[in-house]
Amino acid sequence: MLQGEHTVGELAESCDVASHVASEHLMLMRRCGLLKSEQRGRRVFYQVAEAHLADIVRCIEHRFGNGAAVESDQPAGAARSGRQKEATT
Repeated sequence: MLQGEHTVGELAESCDVASHVASEHLMLMRRCGLLKSEQRGRRVFYQVAEAHLADIVRCIEHRFGNGAAVESDQPAGAARSGRQKEATT
């Protein structure tokens, strides 16, 4: 997402979600000012709205990885709870 602009379909595929789900989330982020979009024909291209937002995204990616699942012996949800607790400290 930080490298240029991407279509809804490209982002949905890379996040392994349905296009309509990605589209709804992208529209919400655009309305919040995080992303900007440009429609070309039937396609909508999204990109990060401001350079400083890219720094925030990099920080999140560094802290939580690129969506890789955390393997552990903890019960389902325990790793997530721990991760959220760490994020608030």
